[in-house]
Amino acid sequence: MASKWYKGDKAQYKEWTVGELKKHLKRIEKMNEEKVKHTPPVWVNYKKNVPDKALKLKRMKEELITADFGSRNQVTRWKEDKVIASYKKLEELRKKNPDIPQKPDYPETVVAPKQTLQIKSAVVTTAPTAAVFQQRKKQK
Repeated sequence: MASKWYKGDKAQYKEWTVGELKKHLKRIEKMNEEKVKHTPPVWVNYKKNVPDKALKLKRMKEELITADFGSRNQVTRWKEDKVIASYKKLEELRKKNPDIPQKPDYPETVVAPKQTLQIKSAVVTTAPTAAVFQQRKKQK
């Protein structure tokens, strides 16, 4: 990646998986062999929107649970492929049978990224947790 012909920062590759990086490296090597005009990739295609996908999958699982496709324990353990296949069956059943719970109206909300807690360096100690709790009780 260091010998690429266009400008790129490590931050641009941070979200890429190993497979995507290998694919990109092969693309660069192929371009070098064929002496093709070097153009940077379209970064928008590689950006991941995991929260939207996770939210959609979570809603699918909730709908499958309410439609009695399985218990909560079972459905939450299903892989994404099985959830999508079962959800398609549920949609087909909804068209045929009006007794099956219909799809709820979800509000269009923006999913905020997970917030991380900022820990002050003075508070962090190497003492065991029980000792930390005792110190806090004494301070109160």
